[in-house]
Order: sequence, then structure tokens, then C-alpha cells
Amino acid sequence: MNLLAIFRPLAASAWSTVVRAVVGIAVFVVLLPLCALLAAVFLAVDLVATPVVWVARLKARRPEQAPLDAPSKLRRSVSIVTVTFNGKHFLEKLLPSLLAEVARTPGEHEVIVVENGSTDGSVEYVRQNYPTVKLVALPENRFFVRGNMAGVKEATKDILVFLNNDMVVKEGFLNGLLEGFTHPDVFGVSAEIFFHDPAKRREETGKTSGRFRGGFLDLAHDLPGDRDAEIQYTPTFWAGGGSAAFDRAKFFEIGGFDLVFDPFYLEDTGLSYQAWKRGWRVLFTPRAGTWHAHRGTSRKVFGDDYIDNIIRRNQHLFIWRNIVDPIWTLEHFLRTPYNVLKRAYRSGRPFVRGVKFEVKAFLKALPRLGEVLWKRSATRPAYRRSDRKVLAIANHLHRYRRELGAQRDAISIRREGMRLLILCGRLPRLNTDGSWILFNLVRELARRHKVTLFALLDSSEEDAQAAPLREFCEEVVTVVRQSSSGGLDLHHRVPERLARDYSAYPMRAALQRLLETRDYDLVQVEYVEMAHLVQDLVAGLPVVHTCHEPLNLFYERIYRQSRGLFARCRAWWQWAQSTCYEVSLLKSFRHVVALSDVDQHNLKGYVRGLEVTTIPSGIDVSAYPERDPAQERRPRVAFVGYFRHPPNVDGAVWLAREVFPLVRRQVPEAELVLVGKDPTSEVLALRSLPGVEVTGFVPDILPYMMESAVMAVPIRLGGGLRGKVLEAWAAGKALVSTRIACEGFHAQDGENVLLADDAAGFAAALVRCLRDPELRSKLGAAGRRVAQERYSCEAMARSYEKLYGEILGFDISRLPAQAPTARPMTGRSAQAVQRG
Repeated sequence: MNLLAIFRPLAASAWSTVVRAVVGIAVFVVLLPLCALLAAVFLAVDLVATPVVWVARLKARRPEQAPLDAPSKLRRSVSIVTVTFNGKHFLEKLLPSLLAEVARTPGEHEVIVVENGSTDGSVEYVRQNYPTVKLVALPENRFFVRGNMAGVKEATKDILVFLNNDMVVKEGFLNGLLEGFTHPDVFGVSAEIFFHDPAKRREETGKTSGRFRGGFLDLAHDLPGDRDAEIQYTPTFWAGGGSAAFDRAKFFEIGGFDLVFDPFYLEDTGLSYQAWKRGWRVLFTPRAGTWHAHRGTSRKVFGDDYIDNIIRRNQHLFIWRNIVDPIWTLEHFLRTPYNVLKRAYRSGRPFVRGVKFEVKAFLKALPRLGEVLWKRSATRPAYRRSDRKVLAIANHLHRYRRELGAQRDAISIRREGMRLLILCGRLPRLNTDGSWILFNLVRELARRHKVTLFALLDSSEEDAQAAPLREFCEEVVTVVRQSSSGGLDLHHRVPERLARDYSAYPMRAALQRLLETRDYDLVQVEYVEMAHLVQDLVAGLPVVHTCHEPLNLFYERIYRQSRGLFARCRAWWQWAQSTCYEVSLLKSFRHVVALSDVDQHNLKGYVRGLEVTTIPSGIDVSAYPERDPAQERRPRVAFVGYFRHPPNVDGAVWLAREVFPLVRRQVPEAELVLVGKDPTSEVLALRSLPGVEVTGFVPDILPYMMESAVMAVPIRLGGGLRGKVLEAWAAGKALVSTRIACEGFHAQDGENVLLADDAAGFAAALVRCLRDPELRSKLGAAGRRVAQERYSCEAMARSYEKLYGEILGFDISRLPAQAPTARPMTGRSAQAVQRG
């Protein structure tokens, strides 16, 4: 009995695996040749039609786009069309709210109800209670697409408004839509959608997006944010056919709702996409609102499974009909068998049923192939934007505003300050790790500009440490870092650590939502980890990348210090791989900031044409107390570092194992304390050495610094500007350092620091400081003066502002500084709601 209980689930699991494998192979065997044939047909038709398209475009006279500062006269007459089928109970709610809104809105408007052959008395109800409503009674149910087109034939006004019958309009609905038509190139304006039940997940919002991923089109409704309310009219991928207004002339020029999508769903998406391709705009506004009973009619008539299958079929048809990019077309067809299996697996249905559902949707699309190919070719001469351009600007507020010349000008920026987005590979914090430099920069910039900070966290508990940043930032967005396989990388193009720890889709998706739903004057990317994550998301944006430590320099120094043939070969491979990757990475950015002249020279030496500016780090010396010799009662040496960073690990091990034993021979009571977050197993093992303490994370490193007689910076690898040096100087502490660690600083051996690169010399310098209080006092005082005079936070921020001005093309440094003030958190997060 026990054996049966054990083996029965194992047998069921094995059988399920076999079934999935067999079904998967069958799908590929059947669909892959068919899809390859379809790809060849589509590409051949597009190739044959291309010369005809070119000739037609040359003959056509493209009207000049109206400038944004010359709006046309507002149009105030609308035809409102709603289709109903056995929806009398919906009309009883819709029509009173709609007619009241019509009465409130100036202009000559008309309401058209298309009665789709109902049997519930809808016709009699409308005729008896609303004689001013134009009724179109159809003998049979023509569903959504053909039903709406029947209503459009009766429309006489220059704006068409389509409303689902299960809607209730809010006050200001019509004015909100109409005032979006201020320019001749506006095709449609979509209203915001709310559900009657506030606890229900908002599957529809009216603010839409669409992305081509993995050979398929992902459609989503996004939650509107503060910028939508501030700008009022923002781009949307499609205007919903049940809650939006359209320019009637443009609607007919496109051909109206495409019967390819009959009976319903994606007809509005296809219509809006055609408008974007023609050079027009589709907008979303939160000024117009509706309440919606989602699928209130269609669910009762058809059922969810049938509706979902039609949506899937129409997703195929949408790509076949509209996407003419050859690479995307090929990718779509060749990935279709895989997408069928993936969607079936993730659908929540039993796998075989899920495959049947997906294949059925694909096969339903095939009978419309001829119509799709004809319309695909016939409409190409009218296109003014490519598929990639449409998906770039329709989903991205900043790119959209730049495309139309609507970004803020120099006067606005000088008056109001810049809108800065700073992207960080880790959360900036004070007195915890080296990220305090970035904390100071953000705080200083926030005195004159509106700063939004995006940071990755190692755990959700770290979000509480963002509270100080929220006191002066416009918004702080945090996302917990996730690991991933990094995708298929047979040639190891991406360094392993970046591919594993900074490639996960949820992190990229959060970044993408932030970049797409807001418009910033400039984006600043901190750390190579964030640059890797965001590199293909910032194309076309004003962007600067701060390179804290060049990969080339970091791995070159590892190679130089390697011993043994195997170690040197491995280090050489890492050096070559990281250099090749860094070259491609840095080309994604408009400008690069190096922290030292050494780093700048290194970057320019192997990345041709790269614009590099050196901006040293800055520190707020007033935040550090004056050195108190009375606190230095014990002969303690301190090394502060973030021990996830390999140079810090190497330095700590070298200091504890090779240097510190030499120190204790001369100063037996000497202590070494290693302070910092996330100590590795190598660092933790140092606790076993006499006189060595490893603290791990501490909430404040200042007490450890002030109680130590000497600060050590035993860094032998990497590049960048070491914040540890500035911290020691600001605190007035005696400093012993390697020359590599002091690169880029005004470091003078014997004046403000003792420099040594070998174990014996480093140990001797530490012993001198431990035995000589006057030397410690001299070094500390000189170091504090250098920090005050050369490395202030304000100077660092002003240097960045000068660079921002060079990138944007005008001077932005005339803004007066103000004390950072707490900003209320009023933003709504941009959460995606999937459709279909």
C-alpha cells in the first residue's frame, strides 16, 4: 500500500511528461513547416509589393505636420455610437448619464443606438423613452465590428465617439475627449475606464501599451500616473473601441474598423495602429472617465472561452495584417510553434487542452489569409512610420514628446529645474558603504532639480533605508534584485556576474515602465550593473553613464597580478571578454563620466569616439566630526568596504593575511577591524586570525572610524575613485593606502597620506602611524583640508550640471540652490494589466 502511494504520483508525473513531450513534438512537426511556408509567402508578397509602395509614396503628396504651437479650432459636434444586444438593463444606466452629458456639452451632438436584433424590448424602450436618440434597428446580430460600422453610416458629425452599452459616463466625459483634438494630426482620444466594483482588478484602464516580444504582440492596460494627469493628453497604443473618440475623416480614410477582426476584439487596436503608422497620434486622457461592466454583454452571449479564443486568433491576424517589418514577420512565424506550447503551458488549462486552444485559434486565422495579404499590401503606401518607430513612441512618453518637438525648453528648465531620473545598481546610503557619494550627489542635485531615483535592493527589508532619500527626491522607486539564467549566451559575450544577477525580466520591466510612463529631461545611469540592465532601453534619450570602475582596467589588473599558467589564462580570458563587452555597452550612452583622469585615459584608449568627462567624487565634510585623539585609545586599524565588491575582498585578505602579521610583530596589541556589508566566506574566515574582527553590516560606520587610530585602504585591483579615501580625510583620520586606491586624488605621500604597495612597506606605514600620534594628527588635518578645498558636494553637483547643459545644448547652471525639502508621495505606480 505504501509502495503504491509512492509510485502512483511518480507514474502519473512520468506519464504527464511523456504526453507533453509527444504533444510538443507533434506541434513542431505540424506547425513549423506550415509557419515556414507562411513566412516565405508573406516576405515574398512584401518584396514584390515594395517597388509599388515606393512609387506610390513618391507620387503622394504628404501634408506637412501641423506645428504643436498652432492648434486648430476645437471641433464641438460628435456622433456617439453604441451597439447593444439584449442589453436593455445596460441602456437604462447608460442613456441617462450620456444624454445628461450631451446636454452639458456645448455643440450639436447626436446619439446613435445600434440595436443588434435584440429580443428583450430594447427597441421599444429607446423609442418610448428617448425619442431624440437615433435608433438603427438591425434584423440580426452583426456583433461589434459590423454593428458599429452600421451606426457610423448614420453618423453626420465630424467626431465619432464609440461607447460600449455597459458603460456609464462621468461628468466631463465629452469635453475631455473633444479638447484632445487640438491639432490636425490627432486621430483618436481614449477615456479612462473604471470598474463599478473598486475592489476588482482593473483589467481595463484606457491607458494602453503594446510590445513585440518573442514573436508575439503583448497588449496591456497600464495604471495612469501623475504625469498623465499633469500633461492631460499622453500617447496610448490604442484607443478602446468602447470608450474613445475618433476623427471621422481619418476614420474613413483608414477604412474604419477592419472586418478582418469580425466579430470583435482588436479591431480598435488595428485601427489605432494604422493611425500611428500614417503619422497621426492616438492619445489617452484622464479628463474623460467611464464606468464599465467588463464583458457585460459578450460574456453572457458567448462565454469566456470563446471570447479568449477569438482574441488569440485576432492577435495572429493583427500581426499578419499590420506588422511589415521583415525581421519581426520572420520571427513571428518561426516562433509560433514554441509560442503555442509556451502559452498552453502558462494558460492555467490542462496542457493538452491548452495546446488545442492555441492551435484552434491559429487555424481560425488561416481562412482570412487572402484578405489579410491584400490589405497588408494595399495600405503600405500610406505609412509614414515604421513598426519599430510606432512601438517606440506610442509606448514611451519621453520619446513621443521628443518626436513631436514637445520636450521642455531652456527657459522652463531654468525656471523649474530639470526632471532627472537617476538609475542606481544599489541603494545610496550614508555611513553604510561607498554609495554615500551618490547619496550626496542626489541630495545636492535635489536642491535645484526634481530627482526621481530608481534603485535595486538586495532584499525587501532594505526599502526602509530609502526613507532619507524620500525626504528630498521627487520619487524613489525600489525593486528587489533577482537572479536569472541570463539567457542563452554560448559565446559568453556578457560577463557571468552581470548575466546572472542583473538580467532578470522583472527588473527590466520595472525600469521600462518607469522610462515609458514619464518624461525626463535627462537620465543618469550609475554603475555598470545598471548600465547592463538598461542599455537597450535608453536609445534616443539624453543619457549619461557614470562609470565607477572600468571593467577593462579592473580585469587588466587582475591579469597583471595573476600567478601560474592556468590563473593567467583564465584572467586573460576574463579581461578580453569584459573589454569586448564594455566597448559595446558604452556605445549605448550619449556621454560617460569617469571618476578620475586615469579612468578617462583608459576608457578613451579602447572605445573610439567616446565622450568622457572626469568628475571627481564629493563629500560633505561637515557631516563628519573633528578627529578626537582621546577616542584613539587602542592601536586599531580599520578597513571599510562593501564586500560584495571583489577589490575589497582582495584588499581585506591581503591586509589581514600578509600585512597585519608584520604589524603585530612590532605592535603586538594591534587590532584590525574589517567593517562592511556582505562579507564573503573568504572575509569571514579572517576572524580566526589573531587580532582580526569582521563586523558584517553595521548601521553606522562612523563610530568604528572615529575609534580607530589608522584607516587603511589596501586596494590593489580595479579603478574608479575610492570613497574610502575621502571618508578618512573628511573624518581627519590618518590614512595608509596603496597608490592604486589614491588614483585621481590630490594625494601627497607623507603630507596627507602614507603610500605603499608591498606588504612590508604597507605594514611599516601602519606601524609608524600607530606609534606616532603627531604623525596621525598631521596626516588627518592635511587630509581634511584637501577634502574641504577640492572635493565638496556642491562642486561635484555643479560639474554634473555643466555636463547636463552640454548634452542638452544650453546652460542650466543658473538655478539658485535651495535646502532639500520633503516631497509628498502622490504618485501612482505604473502597474501593467495584461489583455488577452
